[in-house]
Amino acid sequence: MLTNKFITEGTKRVMSIVGGDPGARGINLLVRADGRVINLGPKTAVQIFPGDMFSLLTPGGGGYGVPGEQTSQQPSSDGRLGVFLERGSVFEYRQAQEGV
Repeated sequence: MLTNKFITEGTKRVMSIVGGDPGARGINLLVRADGRVINLGPKTAVQIFPGDMFSLLTPGGGGYGVPGEQTSQQPSSDGRLGVFLERGSVFEYRQAQEGV
């Protein structure tokens, strides 16, 4: 037997921008060896026994833009973006890869 403490903040909904829907909440689950599933919540201490499994479901990201409305920053139905400015780590990574 082991007593474990879980302190997570991922159970809060991730905010969206420009009218999008918020992301899904994260969930901390303990699956007992006998198949019972217990939702642990964001902060708890629980005894874990051999055969038990901890499952951390991370929260989903918040949406961008009003659902159903197309903007130049969202993918079109064929998956292409109207405008995309490559910046930050994605840009630097691509530059490093092309420079090899």
